[in-house]
Amino acid sequence: MKKLQTIIATTLIGTAFTFGSLAVNADDEMLVKQASVNIEQAIAIAVKAVPGTVVSAGFDKEHGQLIWEVEVLTADQKVMELDIDANDGKVIKKQVDMD
Repeated sequence: MKKLQTIIATTLIGTAFTFGSLAVNADDEMLVKQASVNIEQAIAIAVKAVPGTVVSAGFDKEHGQLIWEVEVLTADQKVMELDIDANDGKVIKKQVDMD
């Protein structure tokens, strides 16, 4: 199962870079380059914290803090939203996505 999750996450990352579907706009591009944690690391941190399949990942700035927002579909079909600190990789927030 872990191998499948890794393959799915890797495919998601590859697809995101190929088609430019990452949620990083031009204004955030410079901030992303300053982040110590890249998107691949943020996804790995999220899946370690909440096992499942990554369904989206994007970059954001909330209250002056740079974060990666990662959504993970769990085995019980809940979508969990995790905020990962883009500087130290700590999970800042973990909650069920109600959207």
